[in-house]
Amino acid sequence: MLELLANLRTNLELRKNKSKDDLEAIMNLSPAYLQERQQWILEGSLEGKREGKIQLIENLLKIRFQGLDEDLQNIIPRMVTLSDEELSRLLLTLEREELLAKFINNDTP
Repeated sequence: MLELLANLRTNLELRKNKSKDDLEAIMNLSPAYLQERQQWILEGSLEGKREGKIQLIENLLKIRFQGLDEDLQNIIPRMVTLSDEELSRLLLTLEREELLAKFINNDTP
């Protein structure tokens, strides 16, 4: 929806002879577009951080347990929800079976 509003605003701005109504519409559309654009940037940033955290977890599991089998892959989505501190503690202290048991038995979110 906001994409359509942004297109409308662009079309209004490109008109050579802008009416008073056109100018008012341009001004009214600007805050909505800017707010939505800011939201897109925030969502993109959060998704990028999540993907980076997933990659980090995968790499640490591969190194720690000499590979990443299906069981370990299945617990990654739950591991991503942990704080960095809690995640680090678990990855550094628990053995493979303990780690799997912790997440499979629903001990963590």
